[in-house]
Amino acid sequence: MDILNSRYIRVKPELRYFFPKINAPISGYLGLQLFYTDRYWTNAGAGSYFEESFNSDSVINYSSAKIHSPSLSETIQLGGLAKISKSFYLDVFMGMGAKSIFTKYSDINNPEKTWYQTPKCGLFGLNQAYRINATLRRFQMNIGFRVLYTF
Repeated sequence: MDILNSRYIRVKPELRYFFPKINAPISGYLGLQLFYTDRYWTNAGAGSYFEESFNSDSVINYSSAKIHSPSLSETIQLGGLAKISKSFYLDVFMGMGAKSIFTKYSDINNPEKTWYQTPKCGLFGLNQAYRINATLRRFQMNIGFRVLYTF
C-alpha cells in the first residue's frame, strides 16, 4: 500500500468520580472515557474494500482511493489509583462500551467488483474496520494501566 497525505488526530478526554476513601491505599473511581480519532489517507497503490459488511462474497478493487475513517468510542470505566511515591501514581482500569467507525471511500480510480472468499486470518479472523465502506458499530473493551507523574 502506497500511503500519501496521511492525517491522524486523536482526542481522549475522561471524567472521573472518585469513591469516598475508606482508609485504603487505593482510590477507586468510576469514569466515562470518550475517544475520537480522525484518520485520513490516500492509498496510491492498489487495494480493495467491502460494501456494508465483511460477509459479502465480493469486494471493490481499485488502483487508488482516498479513505476517511474517523472513529468514536464511549466507555464506562472502573479503576483504582495507587500512590507509588511522592510524585508517581499507578492507575489500573477496565471498561466497556461501544465504538463506531465511519469509513468513506472517495476519488476511487478504476473500481472493479470481484468475487471474494473470506480468508481465516488475523486475530480471531478479524479484518481492519476501514476496509468496509460503511459505518460499523462494535463492542469496546478497555483494560490496562498507566503510570502518572505529578509535579
